[in-house]
Amino acid sequence: MSRTRAILLLAAAMLAAYVAASSLIVTDTKRVRRVMEKGRRAIVRRDLNGLMSIIDPTYEDDFGFNHERLRSWFQVQFRTYDSVVCRIPLMSVNVNRQEAVCSLAFWFAGFRSGGRAAPDGEGLDDFPVYQDRLVVHLNRFPEGWLITGAEP
Repeated sequence: MSRTRAILLLAAAMLAAYVAASSLIVTDTKRVRRVMEKGRRAIVRRDLNGLMSIIDPTYEDDFGFNHERLRSWFQVQFRTYDSVVCRIPLMSVNVNRQEAVCSLAFWFAGFRSGGRAAPDGEGLDDFPVYQDRLVVHLNRFPEGWLITGAEP
């Protein structure tokens, strides 16, 4: 084997090892994204306890909600609708040591009497739909990343 070919093979092996290792390493950005996805899934399942498990007890936001008021609001939503669709088509995450800011666009719709949305969101004229942009603040605690606040 020529020396050039050996160097190319070694470089390819090192690149493959780097790609494999980087996909196995869980960064704080990935952890924050997982928290946000856990929240989205909890909303779709109408799982109040699952949702509140990622909300810090000292939560306060620019909409006037604290932890208990947020719990009460979602409780009403989950009781009102038979099914819920929640999508987060855009999300960026910035982590700075113990704090993270997640900027996202989201889409939320509630359905009564077993109504369903089409996968692309079509056919929602008769149902309440809420979509907006939101900035979510998270802090790292010993138990993991928790949502501590939000703003428009």
